[in-house]
Amino acid sequence: MIEKWWPTPIYYSFIEGIEFDKIQNDFSRTFNDLKFKNKFSHRLDWNSNSLQLSDVHFKENLIEDYGLLTFKEELFKHLVQFVAPYADTSNINFKVKACWMTLTSPGEFTHIHHHSDSDISGVYYFKTSGNDGSIFFEPNNVTIATSKVFKKGGPRIEYKPEIGKLMLFPGFLYHGVHENNTKEERVSVSFNIEV
Repeated sequence: MIEKWWPTPIYYSFIEGIEFDKIQNDFSRTFNDLKFKNKFSHRLDWNSNSLQLSDVHFKENLIEDYGLLTFKEELFKHLVQFVAPYADTSNINFKVKACWMTLTSPGEFTHIHHHSDSDISGVYYFKTSGNDGSIFFEPNNVTIATSKVFKKGGPRIEYKPEIGKLMLFPGFLYHGVHENNTKEERVSVSFNIEV
C-alpha cells in the first residue's frame, strides 16, 4: 500500500459568464473608490518596491465593506470544491477573515511570505496583462529539491495571472509574485479564509 501524506493542494479555476461580468463590475467600482480615497499604500516594514495594498494591516474585508455578494457566492462554491477531497464539506463553514486589493505598479513585486494565521488564502485577478508577474509557490519541505524521485515541480512552481482566475491554497504555503516588468498596473484581490 502507498499512502500519500501531507499533500499541498493548489486550486485554480476561472469565473465566467454573468457572474464574471458582475464581479468585474463590482471590483471596478471598488477599485475606483479605493483609488479616489487614496487607500493604496506600501507597508513601511516591507521592501520599498513591494506592491501597494488597500489595507496594510489586513484587518478590512472588502467583500463585506463593498457588498461584493456575487464574488462571495462564487468564492464559497470554489472553497467547497477545494476542500472536498480532504474533508466532509457538509459540516464546514467558511468565514472571510480579511479581503484586500493589491495594486502592483511597474517595478513592484511581492516578497516571499505566508498567511499562517489563515486556513485558506487566495487571489482573484481583476486586471492583468498576463505578463506582469507570475505568482510562485515554494514547497513546505525545502529539502525536497535534493530528491531525484520526489522533486516533481522543482524548487518552485509558477502560475501566470489571468483575468478571472481564482486561486486557492493553504495559508501556510510560502508564495510571492515576480516583479511587474510591464508598463501597466496589475490589480488583484487577496483574501484569507477561516474554516
